[in-house]
Amino acid sequence: MKLTLKIKLLVIFCAFLSNQSFAQVSTYAFNSSAGTYTPITGTTLFGGGWDDGASFMLTIPFSFNYNLVNYSTVSVGANGFITLGTQAINNGYCGLGSGMVNSVAGYCTDLEGSPTSSILYTTRGATPNRQFVVQWTDCDHWNNSNLNHWTFQIILNETSNAVQVVWGNSTDATFTGPNNCVDVSNESGDVGLIGNSAADLNIRMVTNGVNTWATSVAGTLLTDVCNMSPTNIPANGLTYTWTPLPPTPMVFISSTTTFVNNLQGVARNSTNPLLRVEVVTSGTLTPFNVNSLNLSTTGCTNAAGDILNAKIYFTGQSSVYSTANQFGTTLNNPNGTYTVNGSATLSFGTNYFWVSYGLTATATINDSLRACCTQITGSGTMGNRTPTVTCPGGYQIITALGYWTPVANLAPDQNAGVMILLTDGTVIAKTASGSADGIGTVWDKLTPDIHGSYTNGTWSQTTPMSESRLYFSSQVLQDGRVYVAGGEYGSGGSLGEVYDPIADTWTNTPPQGQRISDANSEILPDGKVLQALVNQGGPVLCDFYNPTSNSYTPAPSCLGSHNESTWVKLPDESVLMIDMPTTASERYIPSLNQWIPDATVPIDLYDAFGSETGAGLLLPDGRAFFLGSTGHTAYYTPSGNNTPGSWATGPDIPSGNGQCDAPAAMMVDGKILLTAAPAPIDNSSLFASPTVFFEYNYLSNSYTQITAPDGSPSVPIACYQTNLLL
Repeated sequence: MKLTLKIKLLVIFCAFLSNQSFAQVSTYAFNSSAGTYTPITGTTLFGGGWDDGASFMLTIPFSFNYNLVNYSTVSVGANGFITLGTQAINNGYCGLGSGMVNSVAGYCTDLEGSPTSSILYTTRGATPNRQFVVQWTDCDHWNNSNLNHWTFQIILNETSNAVQVVWGNSTDATFTGPNNCVDVSNESGDVGLIGNSAADLNIRMVTNGVNTWATSVAGTLLTDVCNMSPTNIPANGLTYTWTPLPPTPMVFISSTTTFVNNLQGVARNSTNPLLRVEVVTSGTLTPFNVNSLNLSTTGCTNAAGDILNAKIYFTGQSSVYSTANQFGTTLNNPNGTYTVNGSATLSFGTNYFWVSYGLTATATINDSLRACCTQITGSGTMGNRTPTVTCPGGYQIITALGYWTPVANLAPDQNAGVMILLTDGTVIAKTASGSADGIGTVWDKLTPDIHGSYTNGTWSQTTPMSESRLYFSSQVLQDGRVYVAGGEYGSGGSLGEVYDPIADTWTNTPPQGQRISDANSEILPDGKVLQALVNQGGPVLCDFYNPTSNSYTPAPSCLGSHNESTWVKLPDESVLMIDMPTTASERYIPSLNQWIPDATVPIDLYDAFGSETGAGLLLPDGRAFFLGSTGHTAYYTPSGNNTPGSWATGPDIPSGNGQCDAPAAMMVDGKILLTAAPAPIDNSSLFASPTVFFEYNYLSNSYTQITAPDGSPSVPIACYQTNLLL
């Protein structure tokens, strides 16, 4: 089962996130002092007995500058930390190593409260010296029987923008040690600041037997924590203060270029970034303005015939490619040297420009693409600057790949789940609209235009379902109606419905007394649906759904667990799956009406942390191909009868990526389009980002990375948040 609520995205449109802050909290001055702890009485966020839980987004009543960005909101996580500007993660038991950025850790680990514990917040003082205070009272590490009693505050100070952690009266009975992200009861917590990346830290380190909380030392790694023991605890009033340095005039430091997406195949009629131009500055007063970049197509095989246009994008301090802010205007048909004029205000630290090429529809296959930047011109003392590297090594190859085309019209609602191709050629997409719980009951319909183009199609809304549901079974029935059942989230977890696209109506299926959740289903030769049931802790149940009589009857139970599994229907109509979380496989044989054991998979596809796996597909040659959350893959060759088939190890997904609950779709040429993200290595890295896109060629056992829908190399979301439909 998933650990967090997961929202999937619309068709090929992804939400791209950009964080504009620059990592410099490492330059904050630190001071430790014996201060005074003043408890607050304010608004209660978490009451007694809390453990984890959703974070709370709060308004700061003054502008607070953190990391050179002004913030008016902060979120509070139960596990001893706050995050500026965005929603804090819910499961930060691994401390700052859980992945939060732009955060302040008071004592960040897997905290829980006793019946008398609380987390409060308030604002105290008067303008311009107000303080925003968040207070954790009488908390302890999870599963520690309330042996320890820790009380502390995180304080944000108006005007000075100083950050403080102040300890109240605390006692400790546990010798805490490292935080290895395994969530044992004696894990220590982080104390300090993290900027826009894991490399930008200003944290403290206390080691039992070496130093005390009063003599803490600077930490350099996310794994550096503050130990406690019965004799090594923070004194009442101990105050750690981090203060940003005063502003100084901007000074040019350096510039260079880096070739991106080296050796990547790029498609005709697509737009792709090639060159990243970096400009590094210090200081914030009188910022420079870049007004031109001198560029060239030196090294391209045939710039005149292959390149339709060149565009420059500016992403500020974000090292993630984005097309949101174009620098200057588009230059058509660049060939040789050219200049792009524009306006971009630089900030303290590293600033990023991106050179991208739009390719012609007739670009020559196997031609190479390169790019150079020979001069950057800025205002003031910056003047004309030549990058340290002007023409970096690397190239991209024009290949016979597909390319993304945006759908011309936006859907009426935000997508939240599956897309289904109906028998009349329309597509319905489950959305987040229509229910108070935000899970959604409404489906949007995409109707292609008179020429069959989905790109130029039009959207409409269908009649809402009776129940909300997210991550559920769905099948297009033989008569063209649509069957949906269950839902990992929402009110329909144990219920089903059938949609008639002609009448635009939903009909409830009868309750069958078991939870369906996000279990699998498959159409059988007789038109019935084989429906799995997520019966936690009990028999591995299945039902048959009969669309003609709108009724359920018991089906044979699986041999192993089908929860979070992937089902593939083979050419003989049998249904193949790998038991979760094992390497045992089994098949349902319709002619026998039973599940039978099949061969053992030679490699683990389920990860060891969330027991997730990836997609499974039937190949044109009759084999099945399964992709794992671990990044491993496997081929299954059917026997052609009811005896076991055979498994063989497939090629790993490149660059340490895996398919953690991710989709894949076979295209008409037999290649597989898939998404992947870093394979989980512990509980905190489940559903990691970024997501990359690949075409997989089963004939050559090879992957080719392609660009994301916006032309960038990846998108900063987990791969389960993508959805692919042929």
